[in-house]
Amino acid sequence: MKNLIFMTTFFKKEYGDMSLLLLQSIKTYYNNNSFVLYIFVDKFTSDIIQTYINNNNKDIKFEIKLIQCNITSVVIASAFRMLIFDYIEHNKYNKILYLDTDILINESLDLVFAIDIDNKVHAVKESGHIPYHCLYHTKEEFEKFKTNDCFSTGILLFDNTLKEYIENVKNYFLNGIKTGIQIGCCIDQPFFNLIAHRMNCINNTQISKYTKCNATEITTQLLTHFAGNVGDHESKLSKMNSFII
Repeated sequence: MKNLIFMTTFFKKEYGDMSLLLLQSIKTYYNNNSFVLYIFVDKFTSDIIQTYINNNNKDIKFEIKLIQCNITSVVIASAFRMLIFDYIEHNKYNKILYLDTDILINESLDLVFAIDIDNKVHAVKESGHIPYHCLYHTKEEFEKFKTNDCFSTGILLFDNTLKEYIENVKNYFLNGIKTGIQIGCCIDQPFFNLIAHRMNCINNTQISKYTKCNATEITTQLLTHFAGNVGDHESKLSKMNSFII
């Protein structure tokens, strides 16, 4: 059974440019047939990705599924990762790795996919902040989880045993939108944190060992995340281009 990697890129050509850099890094460092790559695109980003695939098809060893979506909401676009089980067949893939488009692969991902899932979603640890991670936590929950248990949703590793968790995040999020809940600056990240804490299904240590955030020089880490403000594609593209060159 193969693994699955997926990424989403909507609304702006610049996001397509970032996705292209991520795709190039995967081709450079993890070009094998052990996984399938899903790329969710729209009319603004599909051409640049499709052109790259057409021009490099003979050299790409992994299967790429380019899925065109009609996304009309920036909020839904930002939270699209929670919809993955709406698009893939349950139990078809071994492990599932989500990557934000502001990430580059620097080495083989074998160590990442070797992580024992153990009924946990694996993500990169961050210090807890109310707007970024705990916007919907109670005061007691925030005090309990803020130090050791919060995480970024830029990289998520899970498997089919975590489908209930992903679906719970999706349902809580979509119901919140219907009822007019406040959506914060990090869109869906507080929802992922809240449900993971309540379901006790987060491991934010294992994949953190292989990740470097906001690197300013060449790193030996497997994954480099050029995290920043939502929508700040200019600075991210600049950093990613200088890094990959």
